[in-house]
Amino acid sequence: MTTSPPENIPPATPRLADTQNPPIRLGLTQWSHNAWQRKFYPKGSQSGERLARYAEVFNTVEGNTTFYASPSPETVLRWHQSTPDNFRFTFKFPRQITHDFQLSNCRDLVSEFIHLLKPLHEKTALWKIQLPSAFGPESLGSLAQFIRALPEHCHAGVEVRHPAFFAKGDAERALNRLLIETQADRIIMDSRPVFRQSPIRQPSLMPSRKNPKFRFMPLRHPILRWFVSSGIRTSKQMMLSLSPGLPKSRPGWLRAKHLI
Repeated sequence: MTTSPPENIPPATPRLADTQNPPIRLGLTQWSHNAWQRKFYPKGSQSGERLARYAEVFNTVEGNTTFYASPSPETVLRWHQSTPDNFRFTFKFPRQITHDFQLSNCRDLVSEFIHLLKPLHEKTALWKIQLPSAFGPESLGSLAQFIRALPEHCHAGVEVRHPAFFAKGDAERALNRLLIETQADRIIMDSRPVFRQSPIRQPSLMPSRKNPKFRFMPLRHPILRWFVSSGIRTSKQMMLSLSPGLPKSRPGWLRAKHLI
């Protein structure tokens, strides 16, 4: 799967990064990609400068790499130094915690991961718990225990994949009650563009079609992972269709995944 940056941004264009208290935060699922070198990063930018250049335009990013491997302490400090005070990260808990141990018997791993990111705590708005499709209703007790054991400053967001959590039945109601009780957010995937594209024309979309073919909007704190289609007009129409569901008075999160 390949992510695609926006087209060249004219200097006079107002930037999200310049807004101190934005009603919506917009970002991508990564800040570094070799294919962006000519379109997005200034000429001559080095790989180590990419986060700083990214943060000049966007005001949030998903730290997807922490799902696969933990960064070094030096890297964490560099991320902190490369971003302004009003920039916000979302970090995924490592795969070993969410998929291998499925949130159970991993207290030491969780503590080590949170401690590693200590220099970025003030800039981390969401700690993402991305669960596998095998994590079903019978495991909700483990999820509740995991969230309640997190430090107070760690605001959790949960992304589920099990079909029962999208069936509008008892399992989904139980999940939503749990999230309300623990003050955690539910991360929503708007995968409509994925299913509108031809897998023959865009083979890179095939892995994304494993995601649930549903769209939900939470009532209070929208946290949306949005799969953007290759057609600008279609993507704009889908984005505009979401606006009535966004809260007018509460800050929200909007996360866009660009696919080509």
